[in-house]
Amino acid sequence: MNLIRKVFGISYLIIALANLLMLLFNPELYGELANNTLFYIYKAVWANFVAPNLNVFIGFSIGVEVLLGGLFLASRNLLRTALFFSVIFQLFILPFAPRILIYLIGVLIVLQSAICWEELKKYRPFPVDNQEFGCRGRNF
Repeated sequence: MNLIRKVFGISYLIIALANLLMLLFNPELYGELANNTLFYIYKAVWANFVAPNLNVFIGFSIGVEVLLGGLFLASRNLLRTALFFSVIFQLFILPFAPRILIYLIGVLIVLQSAICWEELKKYRPFPVDNQEFGCRGRNF
């Protein structure tokens, strides 16, 4: 699990660096993202709200990616938190992604959700069956 945690953390830091470089040297690439989204509403939101404030939104995205990378790399104890917020972030950016990235992000969401679910099952706070309550043969 430590290897997966480190791969996710380093990936987020690399993506943040790539976004920073694209924002500094070729911000026109972000304008083209609106043309590749699946739904018209996202094209309109991107073109009317995000594109005029590109530095703010991409800066926020870079900040979140650095934070997630740090959470993944910081400690094994923060893995569930990092996975949860990573899935939320991926769901947020999914509609704005180009078609080719939608499948990759979708696989990432499923993979991280499955890992998060397995991690949550390890630390369940309540008993699951009646045997753990000391009850035999009776369902409550």
